[in-house]
Amino acid sequence: MVKNKNVIIKPVDKNNWRDFETLFESKGGPHYCWCMAWRMTGEERKNNTTENRKKFIKQRVESKISIGILGYLNEEAIAWCSVAPRETYRSLGGDENLESVWSIVCFFVKKEYQGRGVATTIIENAKDYAKKMEQNI
Repeated sequence: MVKNKNVIIKPVDKNNWRDFETLFESKGGPHYCWCMAWRMTGEERKNNTTENRKKFIKQRVESKISIGILGYLNEEAIAWCSVAPRETYRSLGGDENLESVWSIVCFFVKKEYQGRGVATTIIENAKDYAKKMEQNI
């Protein structure tokens, strides 16, 4: 597997929300789901619109709930990986009591950076991030 050593990884938080938003709204970005498919509560599903999905994920970020990591190249967010505690993925199924388990459910790399080792880099870093948070993935 090829890794891209120039990609810098940062967890999504309120300080880089705008980078996350810009990446998701970029051409080909996952702006239709906002990575909420596995996370929504029953109440949120009743209001399942693109605008609300964005609002729901932002609320999680503002509440300091881990949602994933961004990959940066030259200070531009070019990649995303949804890596978070299993319990935050309500629709994923399985044993919800596995507090030490994190899951990767999605990743996205901007088209112009595909084929350059960015996907491998962000997935490997997602695993490292979960381990750093003292979790299993």
